[in-house]
Amino acid sequence: MFQAITFDLWQTLIFDGLEVEERRKNLRFKRLKPLLQSNGFEFSEEEFALAHQEVWDRCTEIWEENRDISSQEQIKIFLDCLPAHRSILGQAGFGNSNLSPSGFLEKTEKAYTEVIYEEPPTLIEGTKKVLEELKTKGMKIGLICNTGRTPGYCLRTLLREYQIFGYFDAFSFSNELLIRKPDPEIFLLTLQQMNASLSSSIHIGDNLYTDVWGAKQAGMRAIKIGQDLTGEEKQTDRLQIKPDAVITNLRELIPLLSFI
Repeated sequence: MFQAITFDLWQTLIFDGLEVEERRKNLRFKRLKPLLQSNGFEFSEEEFALAHQEVWDRCTEIWEENRDISSQEQIKIFLDCLPAHRSILGQAGFGNSNLSPSGFLEKTEKAYTEVIYEEPPTLIEGTKKVLEELKTKGMKIGLICNTGRTPGYCLRTLLREYQIFGYFDAFSFSNELLIRKPDPEIFLLTLQQMNASLSSSIHIGDNLYTDVWGAKQAGMRAIKIGQDLTGEEKQTDRLQIKPDAVITNLRELIPLLSFI
């Protein structure tokens, strides 16, 4: 039996759909419009949508190098993509703002990120029971998450609301560490937090490239959850990624651990 296990978060322990992200985008517009207007910004809903997408596109370029940026840096990109930022605030950075630069960024970040509380992801069935059983077996549990638009502090709050936060011995959020899966370093840093060895540890995730290949590059074993390879075929074929096992849902995990 393994002594330590690490989990991916999105689509492994919590589930999200594209339609939810669209609703979050609309909430961001609703929250940010009055705040930014009161600080010198003027933009249409279409301009907002373009800036919102541009943030994702620019971040994706960074993420492709297995790096990440802080949430405030992501917000700066968003503001820079709004036409009003260049014309009204200029090079000074937030010259017309009625808040200090740091206060303005903090309020903007909260309005941008905390929509996750109004449109939260769904905790996948069986997650709490599996985590509880793993802890009763004496296993250390870590979480390794590529955060996207939702930073670690928001995700910690959600984990507390789901009543699963206390099961984890270590957390690695990419926006805080500034590195992302599949970089082996984020796996190694997580195991260091748990004082766990590579040989006694295994990672569980839904993505063949970021989860399975990343963990195996670090020297861990890895289980793929789910069998949808959409968007992974090119990387999978090139790297010939092979998980140590594949499961369709979390309920299959614990019986399987004794046989790997």
